[in-house]
Amino acid sequence: MLESPFGARIMCLDVSLQDEILITGDKKGNIAAFPFHKTLASHDSSEAQQKIPLRDRFKGAHGISSVTSVQIITSASDHIEIHTTGGDGCICFFKYGRNVKNVEFVGMRQLKELGTIQSIYANHASGNQLVGTYAIGFTSADFIIWDLENDTKLVQISCGGWRRPYSYYLGTVPEYQNCFAFVKDHSIHVHRHWAPAQDRKLLPQVFHTQFHGREVHSLCFIDPASYSHPEKSTDLWIATGCEDGTVRLTGYSASSAGRWCSSKLLGEHVGGSAVRDTCFIPKTYTLADKSLNSSVSSADIWVENKDTTYILISVGSKQVLTAWILEPRISENNKHVCSSDLDLDTKQSSECSDNSDSAVTFQWLSTHMPPKLGTKRLKADHVKLNFEEGGKGNSSAQHNLAIMEQMENDWRYLSVTAFLLKHPATELTVCFVVVACSDATVIVRALLLPSRLWFDVALLVPQASPVLVLRHIVVASGAHCEGDVYNGDRYIIVSGSTDGSITLWDLTDTIHGFMQLVSETKPHMVVDCQKRPKTGRGSQGGRRRWRPLANSSVKKGNEQALLPSENNLSSSRAAAESPHKTSGAAEIEAIKNTEDTVSSTQSCDVPEVQPLQMFSGVHQSGVNCLHVSEMEQRSSSAPGMSYCIVSGGDDQAVQCFVFTLGPLPGCSANTASLSSPCDNGELKILGQHMVPSAHGSAVKGIWTDGAWAFSTGLDQRIRCWKMGQSGKFAKHSHVIISVPEPETLDVFHDRGSGKYRIAVAGRGMQMVELSPPEDDSMKIA
Repeated sequence: MLESPFGARIMCLDVSLQDEILITGDKKGNIAAFPFHKTLASHDSSEAQQKIPLRDRFKGAHGISSVTSVQIITSASDHIEIHTTGGDGCICFFKYGRNVKNVEFVGMRQLKELGTIQSIYANHASGNQLVGTYAIGFTSADFIIWDLENDTKLVQISCGGWRRPYSYYLGTVPEYQNCFAFVKDHSIHVHRHWAPAQDRKLLPQVFHTQFHGREVHSLCFIDPASYSHPEKSTDLWIATGCEDGTVRLTGYSASSAGRWCSSKLLGEHVGGSAVRDTCFIPKTYTLADKSLNSSVSSADIWVENKDTTYILISVGSKQVLTAWILEPRISENNKHVCSSDLDLDTKQSSECSDNSDSAVTFQWLSTHMPPKLGTKRLKADHVKLNFEEGGKGNSSAQHNLAIMEQMENDWRYLSVTAFLLKHPATELTVCFVVVACSDATVIVRALLLPSRLWFDVALLVPQASPVLVLRHIVVASGAHCEGDVYNGDRYIIVSGSTDGSITLWDLTDTIHGFMQLVSETKPHMVVDCQKRPKTGRGSQGGRRRWRPLANSSVKKGNEQALLPSENNLSSSRAAAESPHKTSGAAEIEAIKNTEDTVSSTQSCDVPEVQPLQMFSGVHQSGVNCLHVSEMEQRSSSAPGMSYCIVSGGDDQAVQCFVFTLGPLPGCSANTASLSSPCDNGELKILGQHMVPSAHGSAVKGIWTDGAWAFSTGLDQRIRCWKMGQSGKFAKHSHVIISVPEPETLDVFHDRGSGKYRIAVAGRGMQMVELSPPEDDSMKIA
């Protein structure tokens, strides 16, 4: 005998005798895991009943909607996979660790076409038939069979809804053989479509690789170093974010005469909000701390972690920030790529599978977004009236004005850049994410791994105009050492704004201070973390897990400790040293008060960081694109590593300037122009060059590695530039592309073959290859 730990009726369950585990789903959207030993299968029912203890639970797997089906899938790894469906129209994916004995959420797919999903049917056809996966569910009063492979509707029958008794049966080829029966007016109604399928071969309804249906705003290459066997792989993977709110992973087969071989759906942003930018983090750095070992040089302390965590960040409308973690998989036969269970809409083509044994699979890691206003919030017109009556000097009126702005404005993230930093003493990994919002704010956030806690670290001020593009520079501690002087590591943020200015920010002290606070307070030891993303259809992921960090509490021993604020990590130190007991009524009141608090990016608790250097008037209008790279050669007149920044704007110009970073100084904001020499001891300009009419229209994408540069614009051309010393560059070649309204560009340099592969996306996506310098021609894919 087993009981739901949430006191709700158990609606479905599944058992795996091989793994000795039983998973249940209840009416309130929760799932629970129980041990199920093989001896229980042969238990005599006449004996006394045994109560099976709970092993783990997951609250709010489908929000407040009922769990309709549970399926356990056994795998050869150290975990088993769990697929669930629910009344919220979602398919959720979980992992149950065989060793850690816990349930972890790893992904979700929401079908907007279905109001409720009752089950998933996998058709493992034999012979020359295609393997299909179908969702069985209802929308309003209709029964629907949805083809998850082709993302199309297979059957729709009006029956009165899911509350009526029903049954269905699918044959070998569900497109030709399906049957549905339901009860209405004391009669059984049967709908049957059954055609002989012996001599019929099912053709796919999609004749080309599936892709986004709207404009692609961002793309980035997935570093082949993250593949399972990068030395054997000939394929490239590109992550794309689109206006339709989806993030996809598209494969390019370089060995098949250059062709797209697959496109997998990673997931969708909360509420279908448009994806504006993506960022892939290819490496994890270890924090340089000279106190760890004084006999080791600083260059040896700063190393790249061998067990690197690969993370993909996507941002967009409604201030939604989503993190995806990469998990490579290898098939057992080493011939075909193991398709991700999150990818239910497409299958990889045989060409792609035969030429590569590396599988690239992302799973959802975490989502950060501002909380929505409560349902009892004042209407916008009432807020305006109170503000007019109270006047500008009234504090309550100012608060109401903030509420009004939160209700009326739809802010969105415009750009993102991120890097991973590991603390050598605590072994904690922190993902620092810098996001630019359309309200002209730039904020630094930290994602604490593996606890998935979010913290606001710093606010980059002042910002007179919205920032359109962000990049970062991580300088190793040994890159700017002079003699035996230890100068530490550096973290520089580069931004391009709508007013044509480029700004550099030094976050070194801020990041060091945050890492020190994390190591001292250990917030991951007492704070519960986010487990599941919101879907906007009653799926809140459990009320407990969605409380703000500032007012939630957990039991620690026999006491309850107040938890640190999400916007002020320093308060966690006092919380850890001074535990308080909180009554249940007080805790509920604190939650209500928190729900009435307006979320603002400009929190008074977040420290502000002034710019290291601001270059005004770099472009006559907005800086649409920007890229930073180390220079191939160092200048003899300036010690240390030199860097170059290339940018493009609406003024059709492309510019580049080369600079070096000096030792850590007492920072002060400086404003300068690239036309005048700049040397403030912290940043020294070595050279600058600009091409006024680089493109016939606005420049939308640019990339460089210090030797070559590539740019694209609305004139549908990719221009290749040869970089020289001191930032000077010359046009090398160009090619006309077939992508209308290109918006983004990224480049992968294959150092083995020397080829550059340039991907451009807009209303579609296209790949171009450049083989310098022997072959000056450009090949188009």
